[in-house]
Amino acid sequence: MSTFETMTRKPWIGTLAVAMLVHSACMIQGRGDPATDSAPDVDSDADTDWDANADTETESEASCDTAVPCDGSFNIKIPDHLAAIAQCESITGGLRIDAANGVAGVDLPCLTDVAGRLTISHNYALTELDLPRLTHVGGDVNLAGNRQLTNLDGLSNLASVDGYLDIRSNYVLSNLNGLSNLSVVGGYLGIRYDNSIIDVDGLSSLTTVGGRLDIDVGQTLTNLDGLSNLAYVGGTMSISHNTAIANLDGLSNITYVGDTLTIRDNWALEDLNGLSQVAAVPGLLQINSNNALTNLDGLSSLSSVGDRVIIMNNSSLCQSAADALIAGVTAIGSNSYDNDDSC
Repeated sequence: MSTFETMTRKPWIGTLAVAMLVHSACMIQGRGDPATDSAPDVDSDADTDWDANADTETESEASCDTAVPCDGSFNIKIPDHLAAIAQCESITGGLRIDAANGVAGVDLPCLTDVAGRLTISHNYALTELDLPRLTHVGGDVNLAGNRQLTNLDGLSNLASVDGYLDIRSNYVLSNLNGLSNLSVVGGYLGIRYDNSIIDVDGLSSLTTVGGRLDIDVGQTLTNLDGLSNLAYVGGTMSISHNTAIANLDGLSNITYVGDTLTIRDNWALEDLNGLSQVAAVPGLLQINSNNALTNLDGLSSLSSVGDRVIIMNNSSLCQSAADALIAGVTAIGSNSYDNDDSC
C-alpha cells in the first residue's frame, strides 16, 4: 500500500479525497516509500489560535474551517503531494519532505500536530516554510541540507518536540528566530554545520533538552545568549568548533548535565563563567584546544566528575590552573598536558 493510501478515506473529506486518490496512483508506481514511524498518543484538542491579534479572518484561516485529521504517514516528492495534504489538521504518522523535486515552499496552513517524525531535508529549491499552526511533533524533527532556506519563521508556533531536533547543514540559514516558542526538546538537540547562523536568540524559550546538546556551527556564531533559559541537559553537552564565541554566558542557567561535558576548539573562548552552576559531570570532562582560554574559574562549583578529566592543548591556559581544577574534583583519573607551562 502506498504512502498516500494510508490516509483513511471518508465521504466527508470531499475534494481532498479525490486529490488523495490521484496521488495514491503516483505513489503506487514507486515514487514513494511507506513510512514506518510509530508515534505516541497526542492531544488533538491543542489550541490552534495562531494569530489572536488579527482583525479579520485570512484566507488560510477560513480554509482551515474544513480541515480534517489525516491517518498514516506521507512521503512528499513533488508539489502536488503537498496540495493533497493541505487540509490536514493533524497527521497520525510521519511527514517526510526529502529531496522533493521543485518544492520551493512548504505551505501547510492547517497542520497543528505531527504524531511521528517530521523530516524536511535536502530540498535544494526550498526557500520558505509555512506551518503557522504547528505546535507539536511527537517524534523527531530533522531539518537538514536545505541549501536555500534562510529562516525558520514558518515554525513560529512550534512549542514542543518529543524526540530529537537536528538542524544541520542549512548553509544560508542565518537565525533560529522561528523557534521562539519552543520550550522543550525531548531528545537530542543539534545545531551543526549551519555556517551562516550568527546567534541562537530564537531559542530564548527553551528550558529543557532531554538528551544531548551539540552546538557546532563554525565561524559565524558569536554567542549563546539565546540559551539563557535553558536549565536542563539530560545527556552530553558539547560546545565545539565555534571559533567566534568569546564566552559561554548564555549557559549560565544550566544546573544539570547528564553525561559528558565537552568544550573544544572554540578558538576565541576566554572563560567558562557561564558554567558556574554546574556542580557535577557524570561522564567525561573535556576542555581541549581553546586557544584564548585563560582561566577555569567558571568551574568553581564543580566537585565531581564521573569519568576522567581531560584538559589539553589550551595554549593560553596556565598548566597550574588545570592542575588546581583536577585536584579539587573527584574523578577516576585525568590527562592534562600541552597547556601553558610558563605560568
